[in-house]
Amino acid sequence: PSFNEIAQFRNQYSITKNLNLSGIIKTYSLENYRNGYAIVMEDFGGVSLKQWIGKNIETLPINLQTFLDISIQITSI
Repeated sequence: PSFNEIAQFRNQYSITKNLNLSGIIKTYSLENYRNGYAIVMEDFGGVSLKQWIGKNIETLPINLQTFLDISIQITSI
């Protein structure tokens, strides 16, 4: 990675490390990895919205209640 890419990555780490909000994945450390860095983050067993849609593609479109539940959770975070 270029110097600018490494600087951006370190900056992203600093920002996420200082976020202490419910619903935001916690960041634990920044580790040297090969010629760059790796961010170590918590694994809370969740799935991304993209993964959830992929698993539930047969039942799409979802009902209004499910849509609102997901939307409220996202906007609350």
